[in-house]
Amino acid sequence: MLAPIVLFAYNRADHLKRTVEALAQNPEAKDSVVYIFSDGPRQKVISAAMNDDEREQTLKKNEESVLAVGKVREYIHSIPERGIFKDVTIVEAPQNKGLATSVITGVDRVIREHGNVIVVEDDAVCAPTFLRFMNDALAFYQSYTNKIWMVGGYCPRLTIPEDYAHDFYLMGRGSSFAWGTWLDRWEKIDWAVGSYPSFKRNLRLRKAFNLYGEDRSNMLDCQMLGKIDSWAIRFSFEMFRNKMYSILPTYSLIQTIGRDGSGTHTTGTCHNFDVDLKDAPSNVVFSDVEMDWRIVKQHVRYFKRSKRYLVKEFLFNCLLGKSK
Repeated sequence: MLAPIVLFAYNRADHLKRTVEALAQNPEAKDSVVYIFSDGPRQKVISAAMNDDEREQTLKKNEESVLAVGKVREYIHSIPERGIFKDVTIVEAPQNKGLATSVITGVDRVIREHGNVIVVEDDAVCAPTFLRFMNDALAFYQSYTNKIWMVGGYCPRLTIPEDYAHDFYLMGRGSSFAWGTWLDRWEKIDWAVGSYPSFKRNLRLRKAFNLYGEDRSNMLDCQMLGKIDSWAIRFSFEMFRNKMYSILPTYSLIQTIGRDGSGTHTTGTCHNFDVDLKDAPSNVVFSDVEMDWRIVKQHVRYFKRSKRYLVKEFLFNCLLGKSK
């Protein structure tokens, strides 16, 4: 049985259309059930302390948010009648939950019903072989309960060694663009990160967590300080804490189109995640696989940070516990 697809949408109708159209090009789409979670418009409170200009600007932004979400919902309600998926369930939040809460509650609802899930963000354009790769990987690694935490459809540009025999690799981090997991792994997650106090100033653990990207410890600090609201860093930390890994394709099956400043967590154009889907693998035969550090080192270079940056962030976040 094919895993359900969970699609999260907010206020980018154009991005969402491209994401859905790409999914529709997968042969498995017509036999897949889809859940679309549409977050509500973000509304800023108008206070008495605002001057006329501030009040006018706030009203304008509130109206724009309502209109943008309305366009998304008009589009998603047109999807079921097209017959591109086996079944479509639409869940509309009356108020804005934010990305992290939307993902956590949405995935939890679906994965408890189906046992596994494929999650796609609204700016993830996939290759025609994406659903086959994800479903086959979820089926093969389901029994790897103490090793594989998740499977993903995205990887950065890599140069794969000629003697590497697989179309996938083992990695100590995943990606939030498009991924899948199982209920028994999902249930292990402590979203409150109760183990953080013992991690916070433990330099050995921080170094180990940063082995798969020097951005990770600082990102977790920011999450715990309330500077960001990320489900993904908590998901990654629990993968690390449980000593488990992800399975990723050697050539990306996902091209993210949201790194243009339009997303919730992006502020400008970013080309670090650019890939070419023409190299996406097909007819992948999965097997047990060990870590190949030649590939891992290439992956983590995209998250390289200077020593000065790491020391500064540790000082402000962990020792002082405040913003710069």
